[in-house]
Amino acid sequence: MKESRIIPLPIKREVRKKCGFGCIICGLPIYEYHHKVEWSIVKKHETENLVLLCSDHHKMVTNGMIHESYIIQAEKNPYNLAKGKSLNLPLFFNGDSCKLFLCFNCFNVDFKNKINFLNALIVDGIPLISFKHENNQLLLNVNLYDESNNCILTILDNELVYSTLSWDIEFVGSVLTIRDKPGKFIIQIEFKPPNTVFIERGL
Repeated sequence: MKESRIIPLPIKREVRKKCGFGCIICGLPIYEYHHKVEWSIVKKHETENLVLLCSDHHKMVTNGMIHESYIIQAEKNPYNLAKGKSLNLPLFFNGDSCKLFLCFNCFNVDFKNKINFLNALIVDGIPLISFKHENNQLLLNVNLYDESNNCILTILDNELVYSTLSWDIEFVGSVLTIRDKPGKFIIQIEFKPPNTVFIERGL
Protein backbone atom coordinates (compact mmCIF):
# COMPACT_ATOMS: atom_id res chain seq x y z
CA MET A 1 0.00 0.00 0.00
CA LYS A 2 1.33 3.44 -0.99
CA GLU A 3 1.98 5.68 2.01
CA SER A 4 0.49 9.18 2.01
CA ARG A 5 2.74 12.25 1.95
CA ILE A 6 0.71 13.47 4.97
CA ILE A 7 2.60 12.81 8.19
CA PRO A 8 0.43 10.89 10.73
CA LEU A 9 -0.52 12.96 13.80
CA PRO A 10 1.13 10.62 16.38
CA ILE A 11 4.44 10.86 14.51
CA LYS A 12 4.13 14.65 14.32
CA ARG A 13 3.67 14.80 18.09
CA GLU A 14 6.73 12.59 18.69
CA VAL A 15 8.80 14.80 16.38
CA ARG A 16 7.62 17.99 18.10
CA LYS A 17 8.54 16.56 21.50
CA LYS A 18 12.01 15.35 20.54
CA CYS A 19 12.77 18.70 18.86
CA GLY A 20 11.63 20.85 21.79
CA PHE A 21 8.57 22.17 19.93
CA GLY A 22 10.58 24.42 17.64
CA CYS A 23 13.34 24.65 15.05
CA ILE A 24 16.23 22.49 16.25
CA ILE A 25 18.72 25.16 15.10
CA CYS A 26 17.22 28.44 16.35
CA GLY A 27 14.23 27.40 18.49
CA LEU A 28 11.62 29.39 16.54
CA PRO A 29 8.13 28.07 17.46
CA ILE A 30 6.94 28.48 13.85
CA TYR A 31 8.28 25.42 12.05
CA GLU A 32 8.04 22.89 9.23
CA TYR A 33 8.65 19.13 9.24
CA HIS A 34 11.87 18.14 7.46
CA HIS A 35 12.83 14.65 6.24
CA LYS A 36 16.56 14.12 6.78
CA VAL A 37 16.48 11.52 4.02
CA GLU A 38 14.15 12.90 1.40
CA TRP A 39 10.56 11.69 1.15
CA SER A 40 11.14 10.95 -2.55
CA ILE A 41 13.75 8.36 -1.51
CA VAL A 42 12.22 6.76 1.62
CA LYS A 43 8.51 7.21 0.76
CA LYS A 44 7.57 6.81 4.44
CA HIS A 45 7.36 8.84 7.64
CA GLU A 46 9.43 7.80 10.65
CA THR A 47 10.12 9.81 13.78
CA GLU A 48 13.86 9.13 13.49
CA ASN A 49 13.95 10.66 9.99
CA LEU A 50 12.01 13.84 10.82
CA VAL A 51 13.01 17.08 12.54
CA LEU A 52 11.52 20.55 12.95
CA LEU A 53 13.07 23.48 11.09
CA CYS A 54 11.90 27.06 10.73
CA SER A 55 11.12 28.10 7.15
CA ASP A 56 14.44 29.97 6.80
CA HIS A 57 16.59 27.05 7.91
CA HIS A 58 14.43 24.61 5.92
CA LYS A 59 14.99 26.70 2.80
CA MET A 60 18.73 26.84 3.49
CA VAL A 61 18.85 23.04 3.67
CA THR A 62 16.86 22.76 0.44
CA ASN A 63 19.19 25.25 -1.28
CA GLY A 64 22.30 23.42 -0.12
CA MET A 65 23.39 26.14 2.32
CA ILE A 66 23.16 23.75 5.30
CA HIS A 67 24.45 20.19 4.99
CA GLU A 68 22.47 17.30 6.46
CA SER A 69 25.42 16.52 8.75
CA TYR A 70 24.74 19.83 10.51
CA ILE A 71 21.09 18.86 10.96
CA ILE A 72 22.13 15.54 12.50
CA GLN A 73 24.38 17.40 14.98
CA ALA A 74 21.70 19.97 15.84
CA GLU A 75 19.18 17.20 16.45
CA LYS A 76 21.37 15.80 19.24
CA ASN A 77 20.85 18.99 21.26
CA PRO A 78 17.85 20.96 19.94
CA TYR A 79 17.92 24.66 20.78
CA ASN A 80 14.74 24.72 22.88
CA LEU A 81 15.57 21.58 24.85
CA ALA A 82 19.02 22.99 25.65
CA LYS A 83 17.41 26.22 26.92
CA GLY A 84 14.34 24.59 28.51
CA LYS A 85 12.13 27.06 26.69
CA SER A 86 11.33 28.33 23.22
CA LEU A 87 12.93 31.22 21.44
CA ASN A 88 10.97 34.44 22.00
CA LEU A 89 8.28 34.85 19.36
CA PRO A 90 7.07 38.43 18.79
CA LEU A 91 3.34 38.98 18.40
CA PHE A 92 2.15 41.94 16.37
CA PHE A 93 -0.82 43.61 18.04
CA ASN A 94 -1.61 47.26 17.54
CA GLY A 95 -4.41 49.81 17.66
CA ASP A 96 -6.51 51.66 20.20
CA SER A 97 -8.88 48.82 21.09
CA CYS A 98 -8.80 45.10 21.81
CA LYS A 99 -11.15 42.11 21.80
CA LEU A 100 -10.58 39.06 23.94
CA PHE A 101 -12.86 36.02 23.69
CA LEU A 102 -12.42 33.83 26.76
CA CYS A 103 -14.60 30.72 26.44
CA PHE A 104 -18.13 32.19 26.49
CA ASN A 105 -17.08 35.67 27.60
CA CYS A 106 -16.18 38.57 25.33
CA PHE A 107 -14.15 41.56 26.49
CA ASN A 108 -14.12 44.56 24.20
CA VAL A 109 -12.18 47.65 25.30
CA ASP A 110 -11.64 50.98 23.61
CA PHE A 111 -8.47 52.46 25.06
CA LYS A 112 -9.32 55.94 23.80
CA ASN A 113 -11.77 56.25 26.73
CA LYS A 114 -9.02 56.88 29.34
CA ILE A 115 -8.73 53.15 30.07
CA ASN A 116 -5.26 51.74 29.48
CA PHE A 117 -5.58 48.09 30.51
CA LEU A 118 -7.85 45.05 30.47
CA ASN A 119 -7.40 42.31 33.08
CA ALA A 120 -9.57 39.51 31.74
CA LEU A 121 -8.53 36.82 34.22
CA ILE A 122 -6.97 37.31 37.67
CA VAL A 123 -6.13 34.48 40.09
CA ASP A 124 -4.74 35.14 43.58
CA GLY A 125 -4.19 38.74 42.61
CA ILE A 126 -2.06 37.80 39.60
CA PRO A 127 -3.32 38.85 36.14
CA LEU A 128 -3.17 35.72 33.97
CA ILE A 129 -4.56 37.24 30.78
CA SER A 130 -4.45 40.96 30.06
CA PHE A 131 -4.04 43.64 27.44
CA LYS A 132 -2.54 47.04 28.05
CA HIS A 133 -2.22 50.15 25.92
CA GLU A 134 1.08 51.89 26.46
CA ASN A 135 2.95 54.46 24.35
CA ASN A 136 0.46 53.92 21.54
CA GLN A 137 1.14 50.17 21.56
CA LEU A 138 -1.30 47.32 22.24
CA LEU A 139 0.44 44.73 24.42
CA LEU A 140 -0.78 41.21 25.28
CA ASN A 141 0.32 39.57 28.55
CA VAL A 142 -0.37 35.96 29.54
CA ASN A 143 0.91 33.80 32.40
CA LEU A 144 -0.16 30.16 32.27
CA TYR A 145 0.66 27.45 34.82
CA ASP A 146 0.13 23.70 34.87
CA GLU A 147 -1.40 21.70 37.74
CA SER A 148 2.00 21.57 39.48
CA ASN A 149 2.25 25.38 39.31
CA ASN A 150 5.03 25.30 36.70
CA CYS A 151 4.91 28.25 34.32
CA ILE A 152 4.44 26.75 30.87
CA LEU A 153 3.55 29.82 28.80
CA THR A 154 4.46 33.47 29.18
CA ILE A 155 3.58 36.35 26.91
CA LEU A 156 5.24 39.51 28.17
CA ASP A 157 4.38 42.64 26.20
CA ASN A 158 3.80 40.65 22.98
CA GLU A 159 6.85 38.35 23.43
CA LEU A 160 5.75 34.70 23.58
CA VAL A 161 7.86 32.03 25.29
CA TYR A 162 6.83 28.53 26.33
CA SER A 163 8.46 25.88 28.48
CA THR A 164 9.39 22.54 26.92
CA LEU A 165 7.91 20.65 29.91
CA SER A 166 4.46 20.10 28.37
CA TRP A 167 3.38 16.80 26.82
CA ASP A 168 2.66 18.53 23.52
CA ILE A 169 2.83 22.04 22.06
CA GLU A 170 1.63 22.69 18.54
CA PHE A 171 1.59 25.88 16.50
CA VAL A 172 -0.58 25.65 13.36
CA GLY A 173 -1.22 28.89 11.50
CA SER A 174 -2.10 31.40 14.20
CA VAL A 175 -3.35 28.80 16.71
CA LEU A 176 -1.21 27.65 19.64
CA THR A 177 -2.33 24.45 21.40
CA ILE A 178 -0.79 23.07 24.59
CA ARG A 179 -1.84 19.63 25.90
CA ASP A 180 -0.71 17.70 28.96
CA LYS A 181 -1.94 14.34 27.65
CA PRO A 182 -3.99 12.98 24.73
CA GLY A 183 -7.25 14.90 24.44
CA LYS A 184 -6.55 17.09 27.49
CA PHE A 185 -6.05 20.73 26.56
CA ILE A 186 -4.24 23.12 28.85
CA ILE A 187 -5.00 25.93 26.44
CA GLN A 188 -5.84 26.62 22.83
CA ILE A 189 -5.29 30.22 21.87
CA GLU A 190 -5.73 31.91 18.50
CA PHE A 191 -3.95 35.16 17.76
CA LYS A 192 -5.81 37.47 15.37
CA PRO A 193 -3.87 40.69 14.79
CA PRO A 194 -4.27 43.56 14.91
CA ASN A 195 -6.21 43.36 18.19
CA THR A 196 -8.09 40.10 18.85
CA VAL A 197 -7.39 36.91 20.83
CA PHE A 198 -9.61 33.81 21.04
CA ILE A 199 -9.23 31.34 23.92
CA GLU A 200 -11.79 28.61 23.40
CA ARG A 201 -10.35 25.57 25.17
CA GLY A 202 -8.50 24.91 28.38
CA LEU A 203 -8.18 26.90 31.59
